[in-house]
Amino acid sequence: MELRRIGIIGHFCINGNRMDGQTVKTREINDYLEKNFEKETLKFDTYKNSRNPIKIVKNTYKVIKNSKNVILIVSSRGYKILLPIINFFNIFYKRKIFDFVIGGNRYKIFDKSKFLKKEAKKVNKIYVESNKIKQEYEKRDIHNVEIIPNFKNIKPIDEKEIKKNIKKEKIKLCTFSRVHLAKGIEDSIETVKLANTILGKNIFELDIYGEIDEKYKEKFDKIKDNLPNYITYKGCVNSNNATEILKQYDLMLFLTYWMGEGFPGTIIDAFNSALPVIATDWNYNFDILEDNRTGIKVPLKQPKEVAKKLIELYENQGEIVKMKYECLKESKKYNPKEAMKKFIVEIE
Repeated sequence: MELRRIGIIGHFCINGNRMDGQTVKTREINDYLEKNFEKETLKFDTYKNSRNPIKIVKNTYKVIKNSKNVILIVSSRGYKILLPIINFFNIFYKRKIFDFVIGGNRYKIFDKSKFLKKEAKKVNKIYVESNKIKQEYEKRDIHNVEIIPNFKNIKPIDEKEIKKNIKKEKIKLCTFSRVHLAKGIEDSIETVKLANTILGKNIFELDIYGEIDEKYKEKFDKIKDNLPNYITYKGCVNSNNATEILKQYDLMLFLTYWMGEGFPGTIIDAFNSALPVIATDWNYNFDILEDNRTGIKVPLKQPKEVAKKLIELYENQGEIVKMKYECLKESKKYNPKEAMKKFIVEIE
């Protein structure tokens, strides 16, 4: 078999419809590289293979043997298993290994495992999504780290599509992430209910988009049955159609407190859709967002405070319009060509 330029070991979910951050990022990286190199990448899809050690070893060996450059892009659980296997096979093949980190908390595993810390230092580059994460690696004496922000191959909306009417009777809100308690779904619902109650009329409408987490499904089904008519669950949206959906809205709610939050892809969707984000001051959200420019910073688990912010924006809608233009400007940083420059230099 002729050597491929690039092999990727990651969570493609080729025969599934998952739209979680890990899957979307894996596919985005693969799609960009396949468009820019003549031959398609050699892929090992880790989806549903985590409990089959023979398949893991066999397919990892195949990628290492037949690829000049190998990308690892898996969750922390997969990382613990796959990184040592990759490094073992690479003793013989001497390939370039690149680790694209998912989420924002992986560095914590090095505090418990000197072995994995040693393995991490063996790869050519570790790509993390923000400067704060890079600093955490460096604190742990891991220095083969560079920043490649999350990105998506999305065409931003045209500036002309930004609606400039300053006084709308209704404010349309959305959430656009995995539907899970820690993603702030219940806080978002409570926020909108409180804001409408304070105003004495249903000014705010909320649409909820996203894949429902399997462990949260039973509870969310009960919540759905009791939602007021101004809050609706709208299901999943293919990432290719994100801007067409999101450009209809005035604001996005992202009240997350999920422990593994890294560089949320939903913020990139929002930027490309000229959609300001009301977000919690959590993990790396405001490494990406700028308070009062592309988003509004709110405290964790405090729907009353978020409701007050919503009402302030309703009463001063010109601020929403200003932020929409700023979001569109910010979107330019997160296209694949710009984000992947450092990686392309490494393999050329």
